Amino acid sequence: MNIIIPPPNSAVLLHFNGFSLRYYGFFMAISFLVGVIFSYLLLQKKYSKDEAEVFFDYSPYLILGSIL
Repeated sequence: MNIIIPPPNSAVLLHFNGFSLRYYGFFMAISFLVGVIFSYLLLQKKYSKDEAEVFFDYSPYLILGSIL
């Protein structure tokens, strides 16, 4: 199991067993996660907790649609 962290002038964040994670993919995943959590908290504040749970049912479709 090799974890290699390349120099900062590379677009690759890290290599892990043939899988390379790039900076833009990492930050995109973090932004989706923060957006979903923030939206859930806002919906929970405005509506009931049960109605805000419906958002989690649709969030994978929203994320996939935004990527496409």
